[in-house]
Amino acid sequence: MKFACYKDSKRLLLYYPFRSEIDIRMIIKDALARGKETALPRVGENRLDLYSIKTLSGDLEQGHYDIMEPIPARCVAAEPDELDLVIVPGVGFDRNLNRLGYGGGFYDRLLKQVPESVPKIALAFDLQIMDNIPVSEHDLKVDMLITESFIYKI
Repeated sequence: MKFACYKDSKRLLLYYPFRSEIDIRMIIKDALARGKETALPRVGENRLDLYSIKTLSGDLEQGHYDIMEPIPARCVAAEPDELDLVIVPGVGFDRNLNRLGYGGGFYDRLLKQVPESVPKIALAFDLQIMDNIPVSEHDLKVDMLITESFIYKI
């Protein structure tokens, strides 16, 4: 990523790609190679627990919903309030930076624990962008949405 918020980040939250989400494994590898504390989520009791990984090959296992997740015994717990960048997955987005997930509310609950000043960025394909998506009061927007042809931001 060529964005200052990525270059300057020290502790970031990424995700392991699932289904049709943007494959960000190369970003994970780059962050690890640069020595950034790189956290990935693990599904817990109605929440996402965060763990910093050191490697993609040895620190992950197939978890809930068949998503690759950190192995707690091999990783260090990470705290949402210590992050300085969050890359968020999603099924769909709109031009107003609303995000549609898989319906569990996991990321909405997690993002409420991340300081407002921390950039929350989503990566998506153009075909995932809609005019409007349904939102409720608990749904949180992202600060920036990057597709292959456009950058949407506040």
